[in-house]
Amino acid sequence: MARMDNITGGWRFSLRNLFVFLFCLALALGWAGSLYQQHRKFQPTPFFSSVEDDDIKAAYVAVGLSADDVPSGIFTVHEGQHVIQFTWYCHLPIPVAKRAAFVDAFIDRMIGRLEKSGFKYNPGCEERSLYQMREFAYHRGNGGGTIEMCVTDGGSGELAAVIVKLCEARGGMNSTGVGGFPQ
Repeated sequence: MARMDNITGGWRFSLRNLFVFLFCLALALGWAGSLYQQHRKFQPTPFFSSVEDDDIKAAYVAVGLSADDVPSGIFTVHEGQHVIQFTWYCHLPIPVAKRAAFVDAFIDRMIGRLEKSGFKYNPGCEERSLYQMREFAYHRGNGGGTIEMCVTDGGSGELAAVIVKLCEARGGMNSTGVGGFPQ
């Protein structure tokens, strides 16, 4: 019988060599996957892309006001490598007594759409004083965002300034300062 040391040709390896090879392969694949995730173009979720003036109009009608009074408003969109932000601003004739209901109707509409899309959300916080404000966060998978709505006095009793801001990011939302999601 020939000893293993005398065998020439062919490949010889031990289990230790196999383990080191597999470890290095896993490390390289993990590193390559991380680079791919960091440098691919950010695509907002279909939920984020579908928020429109119609959502404001629907909330406006829900509190008994006419959708014909809703102007198109001014909006800005800021895009980055890992984040996108949409801000919508306008003045609406909303009686002071209906402002809280208007904010609630808009947020309820957003929550309903989030639930249909399979997102989890954190109820967030609200402020009800001279102005009405609601803010909450949502997430699914490795991305998520925040929705903020503020209604404040627009300068003359019945005119209200309405600001809606949506921000969506890729990656864990806890790393962007938004937390408290149910597991």
